[in-house]
Amino acid sequence: MPDEIMVYALNGRLGAYKETAIDRMVKSATARAGLGPQEVSNHVLRRTGARIMKLSGTPTITITHVLGHRDEEQTLRYIGWNVDDMAAGMELMDGFMSNLGQVPVTGTKGA
Repeated sequence: MPDEIMVYALNGRLGAYKETAIDRMVKSATARAGLGPQEVSNHVLRRTGARIMKLSGTPTITITHVLGHRDEEQTLRYIGWNVDDMAAGMELMDGFMSNLGQVPVTGTKGA
């Protein structure tokens, strides 16, 4: 398992991390960058990484296992969706609908 995931395995199950040296390094870097503690944290970085995995096409079940979540529904809530995601989905649907008239119909009855 890559060290960068920041979760641990206990009895064959991934578990949530506690405050670690990674947390302290992130807090220190955040302060040096002049950002508030709520703007960047280990948790924010973990959530962002999971979201990037989803946007890159990684199956949700894989992300669920990486994060140590109990089910995919929990992972989808964790990743979150925003207006840009919804707009992208609408654009995909619009493109699909625009091409419907251009697709030849095959296998029609009576032909």
